[in-house]
Amino acid sequence: MFVYTAFHAEHKKKHIDNEGDLNIYGENIQRFLGVYSTKEAADEAIRRMKSLPGFADEQDCFFIDELTVDKVGWTEGFKHD
Repeated sequence: MFVYTAFHAEHKKKHIDNEGDLNIYGENIQRFLGVYSTKEAADEAIRRMKSLPGFADEQDCFFIDELTVDKVGWTEGFKHD
């Protein structure tokens, strides 16, 4: 079973990195918008959010992640730089 999480990233730095990917880390602010049962429901929520103040200024900064329910998403440790 899958769920779909929706996010918005407000960027304090440039939007595109050297590989052409949108940078959503560093000094950027990531906003969690919700969890949805279908990708279509997540897409519809984002469509509605795009007209709201703040979100309307960064229309290309919405993301949807597909997650498997009851599955650990982080399988390795981490270290501080």
